[in-house]
Amino acid sequence: MLKDILMSVSKKMQIDFEGITSKIQHNGEKGTARENILEEYLKCYIPEKYCFSKGTIVDCKDVQSRQVDIIIHDKFLTPYLVDMDGTKIVPIESVYGVVEVKSTLTKEELRKCVKNIESVRKLEKKTTSGYSFPTAGMVFAYDSDASLEAVYKNLNELSEDVEVDKRISCICVLNKGVILPVNKNGLTNVSLLPDENTVYGIFNNANDALLLFYLILTQILNSITIFPPDMVAYAQSTAILDTSFSIPADYVPDDGTISVMDNMVRMSEIKTLKEYGTRMLSGKLKKEEFLEHVFGTYIPSLKMMHGSLDLVPMNSTLNYFGKLMNNKVIIDAYKIYERGTKITLVEKKILDDLENFMYAIYDSHREEMLKNNK
Repeated sequence: MLKDILMSVSKKMQIDFEGITSKIQHNGEKGTARENILEEYLKCYIPEKYCFSKGTIVDCKDVQSRQVDIIIHDKFLTPYLVDMDGTKIVPIESVYGVVEVKSTLTKEELRKCVKNIESVRKLEKKTTSGYSFPTAGMVFAYDSDASLEAVYKNLNELSEDVEVDKRISCICVLNKGVILPVNKNGLTNVSLLPDENTVYGIFNNANDALLLFYLILTQILNSITIFPPDMVAYAQSTAILDTSFSIPADYVPDDGTISVMDNMVRMSEIKTLKEYGTRMLSGKLKKEEFLEHVFGTYIPSLKMMHGSLDLVPMNSTLNYFGKLMNNKVIIDAYKIYERGTKITLVEKKILDDLENFMYAIYDSHREEMLKNNK
């Protein structure tokens, strides 16, 4: 029964399209007519939670897609960024798929479809859950100026420079058939979206083209879960709003973390480092506590910057009161210091020499530090 209904709809669509477009001279109006016809008929068979719009899609990095004919998005989870005169700007996270609608699919029109759909599928998704599904990109044509085999050849040629997961998901030429990705393993199973394991297949089923297009579209919609867009991320990444904030020092949690040079660091480590650094620059250190504060200040700093002491470059240096010191010398001494009393006389001398050298420099700057901390 469904097949008979869809075949009747297909014939009626073609009659309506020919009747409407024959009276319209302006190309833009012709385009609107063909899109409206497809929308109206799809709405009869697609659940109400899916909304059909025209316009542009944007991501949280303020990257916009090209304008597409039909945007299929979630009716209840779409915050419209712009909604004027029927044209919307929709966040990519709310979009299930897009459809490019053509009266006659020429090679040049197909080229535009490839680029338009690529521009949509390249957009970055930032959801509140952290999860997202790929967006489908489909083409629906009432006719083509060449055979379906020629359209197939053009599609592969025009897609050569497009990443596989950014390519067109499906092409339906109403009176000729459908082109879909097929799994390479077995070459029989239809895949909803193109990937490295698929190749395009031709379905020469002119009578059933609309039905197959509808079934594929329904399957794609049912397979995609929409998670709400992270609208705060939109504001932060585009600097639309000042979303900076501060936490009074007394209320910063010790188990909180921040990013330092791409490494996540606990706030308790930052606080300890600050305490050692403040004491170091006070000018009040005694010699017996000097090495503890040297290592308590510089070793955590190196770990935060490089992630591990093993990753610190061999030739990197520390500017210590205007004197350049090799970080490896400090790290090697720290490894000796860590062992406490279980060190050799040679190792103790290494620590003593470092302490005497650094403390002498420190002492020469003591008066200046004391003055600055009054």
